[in-house]
Amino acid sequence: MKTTIELPDSLILKAKDTAKKLGISSDKLLHKVLEGYFEQLINTEIMNIEKKNTFDAKTVAELLPKYICHRCVNKVLEYNEKGTFGGEKSPMTIMFIDIRGFTTMSENIGPEEAMSVLNTNYYVVVETVMIKYNGAILKFIGDGMLCAFGMPTPSPDDADQAIRCAIELQKEIKKLQEKQNKEKRIKIGIGIHSGDVIMGNIGHPKRLDFTIIGDPVNLASRLEDKARSDEILVTEDTLALASDKSIKNEFIESFLPKGKTKSINIHKILWP
Repeated sequence: MKTTIELPDSLILKAKDTAKKLGISSDKLLHKVLEGYFEQLINTEIMNIEKKNTFDAKTVAELLPKYICHRCVNKVLEYNEKGTFGGEKSPMTIMFIDIRGFTTMSENIGPEEAMSVLNTNYYVVVETVMIKYNGAILKFIGDGMLCAFGMPTPSPDDADQAIRCAIELQKEIKKLQEKQNKEKRIKIGIGIHSGDVIMGNIGHPKRLDFTIIGDPVNLASRLEDKARSDEILVTEDTLALASDKSIKNEFIESFLPKGKTKSINIHKILWP
């Protein structure tokens, strides 16, 4: 398939006149002109593509906070720019939250209504309190959540912030209970532990998840499993890191996690 390129008449006349003065073939000069013309077209197209990519990047930056924690957006973009795959070791305080009796509630009011309760009430409360205490919601796991304090940058008061956040969450959920009819009332259990985790890109290069992994994450999850409705369970490690020693708590038990040789002491936060 042949493509015809029409050059402006003024350009052709100028090329012929210049060729005559230089004593060279006008066709040869026009060929050079045509090369320059194509180069200009290509450069213009590249600029248009770059503009489009800039717009796309802006759109992605606006969407990212809706799908990952707003506190982690810049870190995710930094990892992407560097092409970083894997993670880095970082101290954090990890919190797991889970609704007690959610399956029963879903059966009683139906899955659509249960989802509405989560989105319009529960998650709104949790997100608001998390932001207040510099917490990061990393994952929604069914009706549960994985959260972290000190992500992406650790702070000396991460343990304090996590405990205060948990206490306020329980208080706010209790207020929410008073506004709901009995079959829609939400009660939560919370588990908190502190330690060094691996933070970064986990998964396949084509499908990554910016998250945290490690024993402290698993242990925090175990504590959440043990927590009853309205309870906040924390490890002695987290209490030791907290500077506020006035936080009321009581020792519950000592247990040996699977695969470990050292027992973990668990305390219940007395929040009411």
